[in-house]
Amino acid sequence: MVLAYIPTLNGKPQLSSGVERELEYGHDNGKDVYIISDVPDKLSPFLGARCDRVFKTIKEAKKELFK
Repeated sequence: MVLAYIPTLNGKPQLSSGVERELEYGHDNGKDVYIISDVPDKLSPFLGARCDRVFKTIKEAKKELFK
């Protein structure tokens, strides 16, 4: 599983190239890929296509992933 938290600055997601590569690696190698972002509607559609689910909060991700 790959779980990435993408912080925001002035309402815009701040995605580093390293995190983007980790998400790509997970997707390309059959891992479950999840993102936590409080502005999911502002994420790149290419990024969304590589992940299984986007959570808005850490609490929401914990509730769903670590039952």
